[in-house]
Amino acid sequence: MKQSLKCMCLILACCGMFAYTPGKAADPLKYEYRSAEVKKVSYRLPDGDGERIIAYLSDNGEFVRDPKSPADSGSIMLDAFNDPRKRWFAYNTTLIIGYDHELTEPVYEFRSGRLVPGRLVFPGLFVPTVGGIISSIDDYIPDPVLPRIYNLPGTMVKVPVGQRPQRFAATPTWKPLIRPDYPTSYPLNWQFAASPAWQPFMSTGPVKYPEITHSLTLDVERKVGVIRGDSVFIGRLDKLGQFTENRKIDPIVYQKQQSLSIQNSEGIMEIIPIINHPVIVPVPNTISDGELVYEYRSGKLTCGKLNFDGVFEPNAGTIVIDFGTFRYTKEEWRIYNLPGTFTPILKRQP
Repeated sequence: MKQSLKCMCLILACCGMFAYTPGKAADPLKYEYRSAEVKKVSYRLPDGDGERIIAYLSDNGEFVRDPKSPADSGSIMLDAFNDPRKRWFAYNTTLIIGYDHELTEPVYEFRSGRLVPGRLVFPGLFVPTVGGIISSIDDYIPDPVLPRIYNLPGTMVKVPVGQRPQRFAATPTWKPLIRPDYPTSYPLNWQFAASPAWQPFMSTGPVKYPEITHSLTLDVERKVGVIRGDSVFIGRLDKLGQFTENRKIDPIVYQKQQSLSIQNSEGIMEIIPIINHPVIVPVPNTISDGELVYEYRSGKLTCGKLNFDGVFEPNAGTIVIDFGTFRYTKEEWRIYNLPGTFTPILKRQP
């Protein structure tokens, strides 16, 4: 009985953003998302130095550096768009200020019409919440009690009573499928994409995962390309999966290529992979308008699709999982921004 109550509490906690109070049931408030002009904002680089740059907030929620604007050399204490919000509180009648670098803030991150639950950590780092449900912007109701959407590129507008709200224009119709060639006697990491009803904490017994055959070998020095808009930016992935641009290299026009060649400082040509270019191969569970992938963020994995413009689109109804539950196979969807490579684990001879 106690275990059932615990499961029920966890389910209600995860679905809290969709709950209505009795007072709102008679006259439910409805909102719709409306796009706005591209915003130019102060963006704090999540690389540990706290430096701020001028960036554009794109309509899919990504921050894209303005190549014409130099780095902002202002005080580190000045606000940036992706900073945790300051808190003001009273203690023994004395006003105390909680500065950005001392805080974390529960938020939602807007990604192509989807909302990923997590928290903002100084400096400018978004960390998804394991077990958090990916929802649609169509289901969000602005409320002071709920976490804010820190990178919302548009606005949420209240819809008059009796009027049907407009759904997000980019809401997809595709749904991931369960791979028929894998066993289903235990919850595997790829099954979370099949049904929002599946939750790991609802298991009646210990969760059994497949044997670990590969381990992650970090490589944070590898140069990679990332599509943003109509350009490819060159940089590196840190151990958290965050892309840090090399601002000494000018962006290159994206021409639907999977890689590009650049000349390094020693005059040698290097082949740079464009990691968010969708790779379409004739295997089960692929779709015609993109590639089904995982996105790696601070040790967490989110399931979704890479569009042909390089934009990652999370799948609503799925949950954020811990990277520790992932089991590498050649048939598994790739983690497009993995900061390293999977290498086989050599078994010791008895």
